[in-house]
Amino acid sequence: MISRAQTPLIDVRDLVKVHATGTAAQTRALDGITFAIEAGSYVAIVGESGSGKTTLMHVLGALDRATSGSVVLAGRDLARVARDSIARRAQSDSRERNRVRLPRLQPHSDTHRDGKCRTRRALCAM
Repeated sequence: MISRAQTPLIDVRDLVKVHATGTAAQTRALDGITFAIEAGSYVAIVGESGSGKTTLMHVLGALDRATSGSVVLAGRDLARVARDSIARRAQSDSRERNRVRLPRLQPHSDTHRDGKCRTRRALCAM
């Protein structure tokens, strides 16, 4: 338990995140989560698929905003972080995830059973 004199590194209170608010497909990913983590602690976030682990990490990392509740990281309330700052970070992260990294390609030579060497039109990775 955290003493009142010690400020937690992460302090989450009554955190709620609803996706697609106001639509028929509305999903409540986080439902009133409250916890605190002291500096130097080791924590694992585990759960079944679809239980809200990624959503929680996105809110804690300021990539997304909670529908309600509060998140304070190192004494800084994430609700006060500018929306455009979060949007820039999310857009940058999205571009990085979608970047395709192809291997360098070169023409491939293939020796066939008849002993003749032919250059195929196919390309293969170095």
